[in-house]
Amino acid sequence: MTEETTPPKDFLELRAKREALGLTLKDVFALTRISVVNLEAIETGNFSALPVPLYARNFIKTYARILAVDSGPILEGYEAYISLLKTNVPQVRVDNPEKGEKGQPIGKISHRKTYIITAVVIIAVIAVFIIFQQCQRGPGITGNQPVIPPVAVQPDVKTPEPAKEISEPVTAETGKPVQQVVIPVQKKSMTQLKPVVQQPPPEVEKTKPVVVDTETESLVIKAVEDTWLRITIDRNPPFEVLLKPGETIERKGSDFEVDVGNAGGIKIQFKGKIIEGLGKSGQVIHLRLP
Repeated sequence: MTEETTPPKDFLELRAKREALGLTLKDVFALTRISVVNLEAIETGNFSALPVPLYARNFIKTYARILAVDSGPILEGYEAYISLLKTNVPQVRVDNPEKGEKGQPIGKISHRKTYIITAVVIIAVIAVFIIFQQCQRGPGITGNQPVIPPVAVQPDVKTPEPAKEISEPVTAETGKPVQQVVIPVQKKSMTQLKPVVQQPPPEVEKTKPVVVDTETESLVIKAVEDTWLRITIDRNPPFEVLLKPGETIERKGSDFEVDVGNAGGIKIQFKGKIIEGLGKSGQVIHLRLP
């Protein structure tokens, strides 16, 4: 096991030199566009907080240039840290490759595992076959049950009521009974209800959304060297990209902010114009277009 040591609070007295120049970390950030977190990591020697070595070395050189100091000792410390990471890779030691755990031969263990896996596969295939057969039969349906034809529903026909006889009393003059008059009683026919036809609601004209055209420009960046970029489009959250030589990135928008990690490694095409020679190789710059 390797003991972890805390990094010094002022690596190679970089903080003291910066304070002697009257600069704060925010001032250095404004000059180099290197984040405060990376600047603190360089000052304290906490190299594990830095990005990939390609950008870490560039940040160290740029920071040393601002402080007017030699970047060699700082880079030596960083390279020592990288070498230490490579040497601390854990290695697996096998005492006896012919035997597995508890001294058992590897061949026996593999054969036993093969038998177990084969048995599990066979059981799984049988279970799937049984479930598939049950799904095809369907729940509660057998082939021997007779098919019951549907019963026709007859309408309810109401029989007319019998006619009522109206009898009148015998007259006093003739003494003969008056003829009985049979008057059939008819039921009042119920008025048939006509179905109400619902009319569809009147169609409402759909208004088309108004599309507001915004002027957008195309930004094309082509790399001639390894270059790190951080791009902000229309004040949206920024994104980072690493371009290799020959690679090209194209984005559209109305406002661009670009942080370039290698000013001499890119060419820019904007509004039909080609912009190159933005700075020296390895120089960090900040662009705003238009």
